[in-house]
Amino acid sequence: MSKKRILFVRPSLGYGGADRVTVNLLNHFDSDKYEVELALMHSNGEMQSMLDRPIKIHDLKVGWLGFAVNPLMKLIRSNNYDVLYSTCGGMSIPMMIAAKRTNFRGLKVVSERNSLHRTYSSIVKKKSLLSFKKRYYKQADLVTVVSREIGSEVQEVLGVNESQIRVVNNPLIGDSFFSEMQEEASFPSIETGTFNILAIGRFVKQKDYGTMLKAFNALYTNNKNVRLNILGKGPLQKDIEDLVDILGITNVVSFLGFDSNPFKYLRIADAFILSSLHEGMPGVLVQAMAAGLPVISTDCPTGPNEIIDNNKNGILIPVSDISAAHLALESLLHNPEKSMEMGKKAALSIERYSINNGVDSYFKILD
Repeated sequence: MSKKRILFVRPSLGYGGADRVTVNLLNHFDSDKYEVELALMHSNGEMQSMLDRPIKIHDLKVGWLGFAVNPLMKLIRSNNYDVLYSTCGGMSIPMMIAAKRTNFRGLKVVSERNSLHRTYSSIVKKKSLLSFKKRYYKQADLVTVVSREIGSEVQEVLGVNESQIRVVNNPLIGDSFFSEMQEEASFPSIETGTFNILAIGRFVKQKDYGTMLKAFNALYTNNKNVRLNILGKGPLQKDIEDLVDILGITNVVSFLGFDSNPFKYLRIADAFILSSLHEGMPGVLVQAMAAGLPVISTDCPTGPNEIIDNNKNGILIPVSDISAAHLALESLLHNPEKSMEMGKKAALSIERYSINNGVDSYFKILD
């Protein structure tokens, strides 16, 4: 039996959660059944070097989604692909336009990875994106979503038929995750008795670091042994660093930058916090839980409340609620036995995000 030829489509393999998921898909698919290639808007992302298979990469050399249509059309016309597979909501649009203009007859799979009710940079951008998605997602054969709630949004907001929607589980936890956790790591503050809190994420509005920092500041007021360590980078880093300075906590908040292996810090942290305004299915939260950490997350749309059973395997707090975040951190700090038990339960609750189960969920829908 001949292999199915799949073209995966993304903007890049940068430093985001969906980039890591795509790397895991490409590193672990069944090469006896599938032949896979990858098209990128620009081929210069931080995670591209993490590919450990000889995947053929097509660099479209474009800087805007709309400019990706023509090079994608050329690719589709010159290759006999069976499947076009986007792992990015935005990139799904030029892929579908290219498929339509080339009369592509194979399977078309688009992706929605974040809440459709999220905050957009402008009303014009929101209306434009949703308009394109309403038009083209209905023409796709399948729409993959990373949470049940996003699936509901795709039906209600975009008018996609339920029969087209497939919930997939991101492949996040495997042998490499646990081996990378064992690599040498240290936080700037390693004094005995220090309670190290970890946050991981891009410096963008979505992550709402302002709420996190103000909650941490309230915690630090009466608990001088706490430290906040942040892994990531992004366009708002200077604003976030300025807020840390304004709050007067520069000596207890550490910016660790981007690290291709953030997992080693999960091993040495005491707690993990996610303060997002919206998500899809936050991979860093799944990974923190897999590491056995007690976790705090906003009950944002979408994802966290599908993996956290509140006060059992983690703590859910309202979005942008400084007081709730402060009290949750205080609870973990002053109840070490409860925190340890919560972490144990967290580690046992995310089996569906193993590499094998996750990869299978993305590929079995093609058969």
